[in-house]
Amino acid sequence: MPWYLLTTKPRNEARACENIQNQGYQAFYPDYQNTRLKNGKRTTQTEALFPGYLFVNVAGNKANFNALRSTRGVYDFVRFGGQLAQVNQALISQLQSNIASLQHAAAANSATNLHKGDIVTITDDPFNGLSAIYQTQDGLERSVLFIKLLEKQTKLTLKNTEFKKQSA
Repeated sequence: MPWYLLTTKPRNEARACENIQNQGYQAFYPDYQNTRLKNGKRTTQTEALFPGYLFVNVAGNKANFNALRSTRGVYDFVRFGGQLAQVNQALISQLQSNIASLQHAAAANSATNLHKGDIVTITDDPFNGLSAIYQTQDGLERSVLFIKLLEKQTKLTLKNTEFKKQSA
C-alpha cells in the first residue's frame, strides 16, 4: 500500500503522528534538531522538516479515512484533482535514511560538542589539514579557532562545516 500525505493543524505534526500511531497506523513525521541562539543562549528544539505535513501508511489495516481525517491534530488529506496524494515507499525510505544521516552528522560534527581548548583539524582550503585550537562558537554557523602561523597564535573564524574534532 502507498503512503498518503496529510496536512496538520499548525505546529501539531507530532501530536497528529502520535494519535495516528495510537490508531494502529504507521505514521512518519520527518523532523530534525535545530540549534538557535536566543537571548545569547543556545537552545535546541525539534522542528518539522515539512511543517504542516506528515505521512501515513494504511497497509495491513482496513483504512478508515474518515477516522484518520478526524484525528486530533490532522487537518485533512492532501488531494490532487479529488484524488488522495500518494507517496511511494522508496521516497519515504529515502527520507528516513537522509534524516538519520543528517542527525548522525550533526551530532558528530557539531560545534556544540566542542569545548575550549579542543584540537580540531581544518578540512577546507586554504588551511586544509592544519590543526587548530577551538575557542568558542561565533553565532550559529561559525566558530573561533586559534591556528599557529609563523610561530604566532592567530585568531581565525571558520564555518562549523570547515573543521572537525580530532579523534583522541
